[in-house]
Amino acid sequence: MLRKTKMTLTALILMISGLSLAQAPPAAPDRARAGGPPSYLITIALLKADVSGDEKLEGLSEAGRVALEDIREFLPFKSYQLLDVALTRSSHDGRVMLNGPNDQDFSIEFVYDIDAEHPDRLLFAHFEMVDVTRPSAAGVLAPGEAPSVDRYLLNSSFAIELGETIVVGSSKLDGPGKALVVLLTAIP
Repeated sequence: MLRKTKMTLTALILMISGLSLAQAPPAAPDRARAGGPPSYLITIALLKADVSGDEKLEGLSEAGRVALEDIREFLPFKSYQLLDVALTRSSHDGRVMLNGPNDQDFSIEFVYDIDAEHPDRLLFAHFEMVDVTRPSAAGVLAPGEAPSVDRYLLNSSFAIELGETIVVGSSKLDGPGKALVVLLTAIP
């Protein structure tokens, strides 16, 4: 029953969001004058980076490709693979779930404000990625075995210009020469 209610609520939110997106004025300052804080479309992409292998960036935006090119000289990775993308509209904070390699689930939470001196810049005071993968229900713990706990993989703060795509950070994966890379884009 709870899952059905949750799915119905999610569908209703998506429907209302779609209606408000279709009717919303294009510029953030106009939304602010309408009485509420401006909202922004936040896109978060999760990629797997490797020191070898073939590039698999189907579905990654051109801005995402440019952001990766900008960091190639700083990171040792030669190839990137797009794993998952989340898109959310927010006026201050948000939380998204992304799926990574080996059915890992990642929760990303963020909080931002508009830069008072530069209204086309968002200041992310909190950006956190946590591995929330849980063992299967069939997996019974042996005596003395502890359940898995959330692993904090990325915790950052940064500023971003509207329309810009940045690399928020990277986190080492199990095994040598592999990492997760997180990209973020903010659009009015």
